[in-house]
Amino acid sequence: MVSSARFERACREAEATFGVPVLPLALPLPEAGGEGVAGLVDVVEERALVWRDAEGSELAIEPVPGALREATRAARERLAEAVADVDEVFLEAWLEGDVSPDLFRRAIRRATLLRRIVPALGGSAYRNRGVQPLLDAVVAYLPSPEDRGAIVSLDGATRRPPTDAAPLAALAFKVVHDRYGALTFVRVYAGVLREGQRVWCSREGRELRVGRLVRLFADRREPLEAARAGEIAGLVGGELRTGDTLADPAHPLTLEALAELEPAVERAIRPAKAKDGDALGKALRRLLVEDPSLRVREDAETGELLLAGMGELHLEIAARHLEEDHAVRVSLGRPKVAYRETVQRSVEHEVKLKKQTGGPGQYAHVVVRLGPAASGAGLLFENRTTQGVIPKELVPAIEKGLREGMASGPLGFPLVDLEVALLGGSFHPNDSHDRDFQRVAATAVAEACREAGPVLLEPWVDLEVSVPSDALGDLLGDLARRRARVVGMEAEGERTRVAAEAPLAELFGYAGELAGLSHGRGQHAHRPRAYEPVPEALVAAALRAA
Repeated sequence: MVSSARFERACREAEATFGVPVLPLALPLPEAGGEGVAGLVDVVEERALVWRDAEGSELAIEPVPGALREATRAARERLAEAVADVDEVFLEAWLEGDVSPDLFRRAIRRATLLRRIVPALGGSAYRNRGVQPLLDAVVAYLPSPEDRGAIVSLDGATRRPPTDAAPLAALAFKVVHDRYGALTFVRVYAGVLREGQRVWCSREGRELRVGRLVRLFADRREPLEAARAGEIAGLVGGELRTGDTLADPAHPLTLEALAELEPAVERAIRPAKAKDGDALGKALRRLLVEDPSLRVREDAETGELLLAGMGELHLEIAARHLEEDHAVRVSLGRPKVAYRETVQRSVEHEVKLKKQTGGPGQYAHVVVRLGPAASGAGLLFENRTTQGVIPKELVPAIEKGLREGMASGPLGFPLVDLEVALLGGSFHPNDSHDRDFQRVAATAVAEACREAGPVLLEPWVDLEVSVPSDALGDLLGDLARRRARVVGMEAEGERTRVAAEAPLAELFGYAGELAGLSHGRGQHAHRPRAYEPVPEALVAAALRAA
């Protein structure tokens, strides 16, 4: 359970992040004579919520202890002043001294929906303390589907109201595998999702039949005939993936899915027992469906399987899932930076495949322009051929071949951020097939990238470090040695928080080294930022280390 001091600090940090007041709806209630937390003080109703057992199942409502009355009153007044700015009815009642808890809650909800305040609650999910007030606050203060308004398609062309009468629009946002098989978590934004219903799947571009639906209560499932707008349901079986849109076949649309970030760290992954090689392959395929931010590739030189993710902890959690959920124990190698490649300049390149010896032949011919694209763009493909040069039915095979060619660049790493335009080519009415154009497109990427000057990219992160102020000089010197760029500093009492951008390659083992220079009092966190070119002087060493 979060302590009073830590809770206040977390609220201040969140306020700096959101740029609006972060106001506690409940304050931590310290245990008598101890450092732990016995419960919460409800600011709105001015009462104490005390948990009497270790499991957090026995809740008692008591008066606010005398030591916390002043803090509770101050928090309540600050909350009231903030919501009064957006609710005249509440303001009048507040000035007259006649504010009921229901009126207070309605005003808090209005201010929250207008993004004038951010309500804050503390607790411990592990000890089951504060969970009940949190769930009540979700219902009381956060927007319902009707408050959010119409859901908009990814291309912005379609708006669908959040009602049962609207055509279906649902998003698969999570996939898990357990002893019963695959289970997909689906959020219904519009319409009704029913068992046996035929739906259009955005990724497949075709119709699928909905299998068995269940309502989820932790690890318990109950049969469900239909999920309505605003509800979440479990879809048993099937081959859906995270990010798939399910829609009415007569009114298809694609919803925005979770962004897929490029992995930053790779580790070799091996089964603990050699006989589990096949089982590991199957488990990894399921894991990639569950978590699209993971990647698996084979090292071209060693033949090892490499598992890539957002960080060391991400990969350790994935390894634990393989053991606990898929019954495959694995060992992970040392962390390595997940380098990527792009190119320096644009080039035009031509590739032709011609095998015609009298029988069924092979013919494919493409002319492409390949060059660098903006960071994070992936592949930007454009067909600039005039009608009849290459049949439109063959163009998807060309794009598929381009993506296959990006799996490994001239330096041995996946390619990113390329802009490829199909300028021309030719085909044979009898001897040209999808596989032929797919093959020459992959070859075109490999050859054109060598001509365009490959560039090695490394992942950078946004880094936040907090240290006692007397360790600030040592910290800044250490960050400089790690090629970090300091972008901001903020004093927090006797500590200083430093914001920086740093190459991930320089941060392996950083927690231990930070503990050394701060005498165990430093804290840090980082999150993915972008890929940047490796300095030319460091490229050779990076390639050797990879």
